[in-house]
Amino acid sequence: MLITMLRYADRVKMACIAHLVNEITPIMTANGGGAWRQTIFYPYLHASLYSRGVVLHTPGNSPRYDSADFSDVPYVESAVVYNEEAGELVCLRG
Repeated sequence: MLITMLRYADRVKMACIAHLVNEITPIMTANGGGAWRQTIFYPYLHASLYSRGVVLHTPGNSPRYDSADFSDVPYVESAVVYNEEAGELVCLRG
């Protein structure tokens, strides 16, 4: 979902990430106890740290499959982000 939002950042101006308010939140707590990170925390962390800059439109080449609802679906999705300030080019894959 995060990669899709990045790939369409030229059209998506605002998005709601329901995981932040649902029962599968990135960080959980226990009453009177500690806190821990769920596995969903890490994709959000990486997107937050490495998705700063300009999203580049790059063609991908991945094997594809058909599902009941969609055809020609790639097995691998990616987004490439160029951060001029940090002088880095980042590829996020999922």
